[in-house]
Amino acid sequence: MQKKLRKYQDILRTAGTGVIAFGIWGAIKLILTYLLVPGSWQEITDVSMPRPAAIAVAIVTVGTFICADIGIRLLIGLSARSESAGGKKRNLYIAATILMMLISAASIVFVIVLPDEASFIEKAASLIFEGSSLFGMLCLVIAVFKVRSLTKKTA
Repeated sequence: MQKKLRKYQDILRTAGTGVIAFGIWGAIKLILTYLLVPGSWQEITDVSMPRPAAIAVAIVTVGTFICADIGIRLLIGLSARSESAGGKKRNLYIAATILMMLISAASIVFVIVLPDEASFIEKAASLIFEGSSLFGMLCLVIAVFKVRSLTKKTA
């Protein structure tokens, strides 16, 4: 029983670290896309307001989404790591994980279904990223319930 508990605690710790890493990688990817892909700012700033104001609004909006995504993923990852080490059991991070899983699944569907100008390689990379992120969060949710179940049995 203890061996199984340690196994799922290790999975929970690893999955928590993975969620944090995917959050950082996603932010880097988004920032690099807007910095390096020609016309990417033009797509989101093609509105009726003056160009400098549109760029400022776009930067604030993108920055807010990046911070929110990293913040939620940090909450999930650090809470999972804490619980895997026997720390406080929080339910908020499980709900946040499920919400992020739904967003990730929707993103996968949108990449497949919605037509856009992205190349096959860009779409494949997005699918691999989102699929891996979704799988990691699924492992986290399964592991947290296993850890809690096994902890109750051994107590």
